[in-house]
Amino acid sequence: MLCAVLVQAEDLPPKDGKPVQFNSAFLPGGSAMKIDLSRYARRNPVMPGTYEADVWLNGEWQVRRSVHFAADDTQSDAVPCLSGVTLTSLGVALAAGAAADDLCLPVSDHAPGATARFDVSEQRLDIEVPQAALIRHRFGMVPPGKSDDGIPSGQLAWRLNLHRSTSGRRSRTVRLLAHEAGINAGHWRVRGAGSWSASRYARHHLYVERQVDAWRAQWRLGEVMVADGTFAPVRLRGMTIASDARMEDDANLGYKPTVRGVARTHARVRVSQAAVLLRELAVPPGLFVIDDLQGLGRGGDLYVTIDEEDGGRTSFRVPFFAMPELLGEGQSTVAMSAGHTVATRGQGSDLMQATWRRGFARDTTIYTGLRRQGSGNSALIGAAIDTLAGAFAVDFTGARMATRSHFGSSGRGRTWRVRHGRRWHDGTSMWLNLVRERGSVAQAVGGRRHSSEGRNAGHERLDVVFHRELPADNGILTASASQRRSLRPVPSRHSGSERSYALAWTRGWQRATLDVSMRHDTDDTSARVGISMPLGSPSSPTLLTVTGHESRTNGGRLQVGVGGAIGSERELGYGAFVENGADRARRLGLSASHLSGAGESSLAIDRAGAAHGESFSTAGALVFHRHGITRAQRLGEAMALVHAPGAAGARLPSATGVRLDRRGYGVVPYLAAFRWNAVEIDPTGMSLDVSLSSTRRRVAPTAGALVLVPFETDVGRTSLLVARLADGSPPAFGADVLDGQGRSVGVVGQAGNIFVRDVEPGAPLTVRWGDRSTDRCVVRAVRGGEAAQGLARLTGVCE
Repeated sequence: MLCAVLVQAEDLPPKDGKPVQFNSAFLPGGSAMKIDLSRYARRNPVMPGTYEADVWLNGEWQVRRSVHFAADDTQSDAVPCLSGVTLTSLGVALAAGAAADDLCLPVSDHAPGATARFDVSEQRLDIEVPQAALIRHRFGMVPPGKSDDGIPSGQLAWRLNLHRSTSGRRSRTVRLLAHEAGINAGHWRVRGAGSWSASRYARHHLYVERQVDAWRAQWRLGEVMVADGTFAPVRLRGMTIASDARMEDDANLGYKPTVRGVARTHARVRVSQAAVLLRELAVPPGLFVIDDLQGLGRGGDLYVTIDEEDGGRTSFRVPFFAMPELLGEGQSTVAMSAGHTVATRGQGSDLMQATWRRGFARDTTIYTGLRRQGSGNSALIGAAIDTLAGAFAVDFTGARMATRSHFGSSGRGRTWRVRHGRRWHDGTSMWLNLVRERGSVAQAVGGRRHSSEGRNAGHERLDVVFHRELPADNGILTASASQRRSLRPVPSRHSGSERSYALAWTRGWQRATLDVSMRHDTDDTSARVGISMPLGSPSSPTLLTVTGHESRTNGGRLQVGVGGAIGSERELGYGAFVENGADRARRLGLSASHLSGAGESSLAIDRAGAAHGESFSTAGALVFHRHGITRAQRLGEAMALVHAPGAAGARLPSATGVRLDRRGYGVVPYLAAFRWNAVEIDPTGMSLDVSLSSTRRRVAPTAGALVLVPFETDVGRTSLLVARLADGSPPAFGADVLDGQGRSVGVVGQAGNIFVRDVEPGAPLTVRWGDRSTDRCVVRAVRGGEAAQGLARLTGVCE
């Protein structure tokens, strides 16, 4: 930084790294000619010694450690002295003949072509090594022993929803209180969740969990949900063990749909399925592709939202259903469950289930499963293959009930499923799903059917979806058709077929987005047109939406709404709408929300004629650890407990609205399990008397872990010292300021202003601008009031 101030325009450091000379006559102050500028001839100088540095390898943070720097002579910068052992631990493959010992050598002696650059002001060492000289690691994998199980802790989250609706003299109030709780102890996790509503408590799950590293699986004991997609989901009180895809590297994960889009500016992209957030990331302007989604269900459209930097928002859907269960060659997954089912009505039954899936050569996967539930047995076998004509999957399920039913014979059933997906180069995609079911297989695998259907009853369902990205930025066109046909030997009120068709088109023009859709099914035909456009400044825009809806059964309605967010972190949200229906009935609505480090609260009011409704919702969480209790927005699958002593008020950019509390603690609720996560701290908002040794850490938590992420701080009072020489002139610009122990506490700035730390009034400070004994003076500072709020002002004469 100092070099940028000192250098003349014609003397900018050349790109070839040759030394430059600075003219001290351009420096202010009477002692300008005496300061030694030779140490800045090669940008910021690196002096010999040992530094605590953040080590980066090819742009990725590796570790913070002590690094020794040595110089051949006094005229050259010191270079980092790295041993072969150190470089190997960082992932560098040593050159032939190089020894992996503790011998201290420049990095280029260990790996030809490697370079090292040290930034003194940031205490950051960047090592650049040719890609061919790196030890190969599978992408996405965390090296063994690097995953963090976290600290012993407890956690509690809650959500309270209140809704009151009034129509005339009748009023109704609905209350819901939901909670999640957990305990962490080493490798062990305890998790429970439930809710109170209508004076009744319903438990959702309660289990003990532990990961099995050797099998890359999770073991659970308690009340859990068994839903691996092979058979119908069922709640089980018992034990399960299942492969955990999160523990695999990215290349070995199964089939994942690819999300493609274009961001006009720096944007934040959110991908969700069935209201569950799957991925959130920041992207630069241009095309983006997301092909590593985690936690996908077996079916359901993906909803993608692009929030632009200028306030624009684009939303679209990516069709997705249960595509083939493809795995990479040699990869396999397994799941086993045993226990007693938990029935909503009636009694449960004993259950044993096992499923297996393995990938073979030529992009082929075989999968199978067995389930015994009560007196019924079910077996499934299927195969998936990926070809140039697209991906295909075919499976067959057979079921048999051992006891005789009221139809006069034991129940039997069978199901065929055929799935196909393909994408063409012009942006057209097709998805097809065909299911044909006969007999009582639905009962055996946990489904439901009307008792009048008989053992030969069944149904057939066909779903087809086409998706096209139109050329010349003309938007995205989606068409879908669905048909469900009953297969019954005797007609009944359930006989017949149901058909539905849908067509949707979305396009963006500059900051506006147009969405047109039509739908036709057996009971209704409807059409919708929507336009959204941001208003106001890009930093805090208001989104205007106009939506028209026409339905054959409900008539038409027009809604105009506005919404947005304000605040330094856009933590305050607001919204309002007005709607006119076909009968000219007017409906009004207002809403407001607030997001903070302690949770989120929202309030909504809705009025339509004599009827009105009010809703209030609040949610938050607490994390319990050995140092106390820390508030959190919500609980995630893995979390970070950030601790920076004295840094109260500092912001955590990874979580909107989260700041460190008065004890220096804060919770980042969203970390990816078994993956490297960057945890950063922004000093904005913390006291000027606190400095951070670093602002970024990298952690790899296991599933459910609460990882402690400490940041070292230096707490000391910062003061502004205004120094003058005996003749009233300021000291030499850029001169060093040393305390009584010879430590650097500041540098002379413009007009003799010096920012110093931990300097008491009356303490001697040495101002040094050269190596000779005459190129220095001593100042004893005295208190002179406050230069600004929280910043003390000191003055003194340097003699």
